[in-house]
Amino acid sequence: MLRTCEPRRDSFVGFIAILKWIIKNGHATEKVLIYGDSKLVINQMFGDPERRNKTWQIKKGHYVTLAREAKDILYTLGHVFGKWVPRDENSIADKLSKAELIKAGVEFRIQPSGN
Repeated sequence: MLRTCEPRRDSFVGFIAILKWIIKNGHATEKVLIYGDSKLVINQMFGDPERRNKTWQIKKGHYVTLAREAKDILYTLGHVFGKWVPRDENSIADKLSKAELIKAGVEFRIQPSGN
């Protein structure tokens, strides 16, 4: 089955997986710093440092349900913080995440720019 990637939705799916991993592995009360290259996820969940850490609004779109689920899980955790890392500075995490997706059977295709 070929599934089209939707970056916003997929970023929240990954973020929720991280939060659930934190809980499952007994780190819910520990101080945890999550680095992410999705500015949307980091700023909606933790706030935008350029705007005095005010969180971005969760408006509309097919990712909204996931964003709210992530926020609900996040509220149950003790001290979880997020830091945005530009994608071009995040190559190690990008390789690790792609390896997990490949293990799960996700196929990658290069799409022409502008599409």
